[in-house]
Amino acid sequence: MLLLFLSFNVVNVDSAPVIDGHIESIWEEAEPLTGFTQAEPNEGEVATESTFVYLLADKENLYVAFRCKCSKVKPRLELSGWDEAMGDVVSLYLDTFGDKRTCYLFRVSAAGARGDAIVSRGGESFDFSYDGIWDAAKRLGSNEWIVEMKIPFKTIRYNKGEWGLQLSRWMDSKREHVFWRKVLEMKGLQIEDFEPISGINPETKGRFLEFYPVGALRYDSEWGTVTGIDLSWDPSSNTSIDLTIYPDYAQIEADPFRVNLSQYALYLSEKRPFFLKGREMFNMQRGSSFNIGNGPLTLFYSRNIGKIIEDTLQIPIRVGAKVTTRGSGIEFGGLFANTGSAGESEPVANYLATRFVKQTPFGLDAGFSYFAKYTEESSISLVGLDGAADFGDNQFTYQVACADSSDVSGLAEYFEWKRITRDLLAGFNIRNVGEEFNINEIGYITNKGINVISAVCPIFYPDRGPLRHFGVGIGGGVGRQPWLEDYGYGIFGFYWANFKNGWNINFNGNIGKSYEDTSCSKEPGSDFGFIAGNAGFNLNSSYSGIFGFSLWNFMNYQYNWYAEHLGYQFNGGAYFSFKPSQRFYLGGSVHYIGYWLEGTSFSGLFGTEELEDMFLIASPEMTYHFSPSLMAELRTEFTYLWSEDKLVQTRINPLIRWMISPKSWFYLVYSKVVEEEEGFFEEPGASIVKIRYLMYM
Repeated sequence: MLLLFLSFNVVNVDSAPVIDGHIESIWEEAEPLTGFTQAEPNEGEVATESTFVYLLADKENLYVAFRCKCSKVKPRLELSGWDEAMGDVVSLYLDTFGDKRTCYLFRVSAAGARGDAIVSRGGESFDFSYDGIWDAAKRLGSNEWIVEMKIPFKTIRYNKGEWGLQLSRWMDSKREHVFWRKVLEMKGLQIEDFEPISGINPETKGRFLEFYPVGALRYDSEWGTVTGIDLSWDPSSNTSIDLTIYPDYAQIEADPFRVNLSQYALYLSEKRPFFLKGREMFNMQRGSSFNIGNGPLTLFYSRNIGKIIEDTLQIPIRVGAKVTTRGSGIEFGGLFANTGSAGESEPVANYLATRFVKQTPFGLDAGFSYFAKYTEESSISLVGLDGAADFGDNQFTYQVACADSSDVSGLAEYFEWKRITRDLLAGFNIRNVGEEFNINEIGYITNKGINVISAVCPIFYPDRGPLRHFGVGIGGGVGRQPWLEDYGYGIFGFYWANFKNGWNINFNGNIGKSYEDTSCSKEPGSDFGFIAGNAGFNLNSSYSGIFGFSLWNFMNYQYNWYAEHLGYQFNGGAYFSFKPSQRFYLGGSVHYIGYWLEGTSFSGLFGTEELEDMFLIASPEMTYHFSPSLMAELRTEFTYLWSEDKLVQTRINPLIRWMISPKSWFYLVYSKVVEEEEGFFEEPGASIVKIRYLMYM
């Protein structure tokens, strides 16, 4: 018997459909795609509502229409900003390189909000920093809702030939997630399972240029202006070149207050557009399923470039350039940045970051990296090799890196194996960071030494009752820092349960022997050992109604580097949300971090007599969406110190954000952060008017 495996052929049209939320007759030239199945709540079963999807193309654009039947439950509407599409949502996934490793995601909600992302690692990692220029419209009917999309080929990168396609729909009130091509809930999205499609023949137009003038008018104690220029040029359909000159990184939103009880610097999220774009190319991406241990090494940490030193002094970025390319089984990212001097400790510096990834014929993504920082007085550089592969239910990741910091060399290695099936989760990883592996001027490394950890978790699916599924896991680990004589070790257990109403809960705990060198002398015999442990739980609501709620609490017994003694610590809080309408959101969190005096007994935890100190951080916020492109929000934060019985920091940050046109934004911001020694009304805040406008050629 001869079997022919044919890809789905996209219909090409001469006249384009109107993107207005109405499915006109031209869409009938395409055979509708249907037959969606559930990933959750009932994996593998037919969707409870019908969905029909139509695809058309011409030389300029891909056109997609979703017709979503809703005879049983009306779609839930929730207005939100870009990349925050919530409520009922439809999604389009496009593997435009046909490599089964990377794809684009475009999604639209029933309220008209949009979002897009680049998905990598075969479906494991989602990067929402990508913002494309594309159009969409929605319409609500009596028993259906419709979404139309127009994806210009010049807003994406691609190879000509066969692409891959996946479609999904999320019905929020039912908590039902359905896909066109079957997806297993535990494994999640798998790009290798996309349906091949053909018939898409873009007519490459040549060079596409994005020109971004950026201007800001700022007033605190006096008036000031900031201007900058960003350029983005696509010399081909799979390559981009970005340039930034004296970029404006006036923060629209300040970093939240955080308390650090560990010996390592805090990790801060990247918020700056130049560094966000294409960031997934510069580091190994870890999947979102069943992660144990610290994960791969972060060899490039972009917050080191233009960082704040001496609490308030920001190192200026003078120029930055970036090249990213994908296609024909390769990925490459290259970045250069030049920073000016600041204070007495930061001279003029040049940063270089490059990473090249090649897909091998036997399913392994093999990567090579080079990162460096150069000044007149010193240099730091590192070379890394990495790889990742999926073989059925098994996932493998490895890294090897060699660093040189002022002629001092160090080595680091990482290996991870994970197995994910419907009935079992298992994992093992080993991470070894040498004492001389000093890269924190360009990367982010915390715990040095060797650490080995493994865990296994069977999954159960009750036939009756409120539970959808639950898992009970156990694991253990061993590790030692290079300057310590003894190995620490421990065991841990965890339990998680997912309920049919969308709520979930998990418990975890561990106990073991730990060692610390609190003298920081790194000399033999300077370490001391103790029995360490922690326990915690997390409870989350479904967030599919008017109210949402989560509660978490973790109790630890370990060394407190903030207070410099051994003792109990706790970290917990609650988050709530109230959405009385599709436009209005009121919510926030209450977060508490505290620790007890050294020598406090377990019974002493139930009172405040031996409580040494506690930070209480309240962060109420409010948002109103006039439309998906215009919103007003108010973010506040109040930090209270228990021992001094007063507020030690107050932050208020009202903001109006308006997307004038695709990727063009207008901001009206007031930002005020007041420390404990300052009076809130005496100290001025900062008023900012900022515009970032795209000129697309």
